[in-house]
Amino acid sequence: MPAAIRVDEEQVRPGVLIVEDDILVRLAVSEFLRDVGFRVFEAFDAKEALAVIAAREVDLVFTDVKLPGWTDGFALAQWVRTHKPGVPVVVTSGGAAANFAQQHDLAPNFLRKPFAYDDLLAIFQKLIPDCELRLQGEK
Repeated sequence: MPAAIRVDEEQVRPGVLIVEDDILVRLAVSEFLRDVGFRVFEAFDAKEALAVIAAREVDLVFTDVKLPGWTDGFALAQWVRTHKPGVPVVVTSGGAAANFAQQHDLAPNFLRKPFAYDDLLAIFQKLIPDCELRLQGEK
């Protein structure tokens, strides 16, 4: 009789990296995503984000435009597209940064703040291969 194949459920669930310096926003978004079945990694800035990307299996990066430190969310998105081409990036912001992003087509996957969780989930499901199936496997 063949040995049972064990699937690590943590690896099946889609992994999302949230890069946001506003702790309240980051915690709220992270909690929502965990509640619907995602593995969630958090980063305060681009430096932390790069460390997470190096250490974890990330299926999608969700970043704010305005980040503290040496770079912003647009530059982080470009780095991910160059070094991790299979990992989609969703950029979020409000105000002037949102207008700038849309006018210059810097963020094809852009979500304007404030956003609804349903909109966030819809864009993640569109961008992550087999996302809905992977999330349903957790229920």
